[in-house]
Parts: sequence; structure tokens; C-alpha cells
Amino acid sequence: MELWDALYRVYAPAHPGDMDLFTAGLAEHPVEGGVVGETFACVITSQFQRLMDGDRFFFSHPAEGEGDGTSNGLSDAQKSSVLKRGLRDIICENTNVEKVAKDVFMNPTGDDEGDNPVRACYKPNGKKNFATLDVEEF
Repeated sequence: MELWDALYRVYAPAHPGDMDLFTAGLAEHPVEGGVVGETFACVITSQFQRLMDGDRFFFSHPAEGEGDGTSNGLSDAQKSSVLKRGLRDIICENTNVEKVAKDVFMNPTGDDEGDNPVRACYKPNGKKNFATLDVEEF
């Protein structure tokens, strides 16, 4: 609460509306399971929704010839293939990184333990330890 007390002393007595959105957003406590507070979570959600809605080629839109005819999304089989992969899989497949956390956006919990373990991209026998895209669907 020390940070909020300092911000209050600066802004609240005269002009609380003058607080910068970025400063206030960084000062918020994260939402449960998140890394940003309610304000930034709302802003980020809104931005991604607009990006998705405005992109007629976004993969989750109906495939060409389906829906309202204005989208060129993927078929159900193609969507299924894409959704089996995560950013960790893409990083492992396209870089020389040896190990990557299960959820690349969160702090890792260590090798093979906790909620977000760091896992090797390749097994000791050289086989891939990540999901690959089924190119037969495309």
C-alpha cells in the first residue's frame, strides 16, 4: 500500500483525475492468475478482440465459403491442428533454445516441477518434445 499512499499524496488532494493511466495501471495489483491489474487486463482484452475482429484472415474465423462470406479463416481440421500448439512449441521448433517453460509468458518454476516447469525441447534420444503443425491439413 506504500505505493498507493504516495500516489494519493501526489494526486488526490488537488487533481486525482490528472493521474496518468500508465502510472496507475502499473501500480495496480495483478488480477488472479495474471501479471497486470484490472485496468490493463481490460485494455489488453479489448485490443486483442479488436485485432481479431478486424482481421478477416484470423484463424478462428469461419473458413472461406462459410459464415457470412467475408472471412477467410481455417477449416475445422486446420484450426484443430493450430490449437494443439503453443508459443513454447513454436519457439522450440524455430530457435536453438534447449529448454523453454511450459507457459512462456509466466515465470518458470524449475525443471519438471510446479505449475510452469521448464522442459527440454528435445528428448535425450533426439526426438522432438513439442507439438508440431500437421501440414497435411493445409
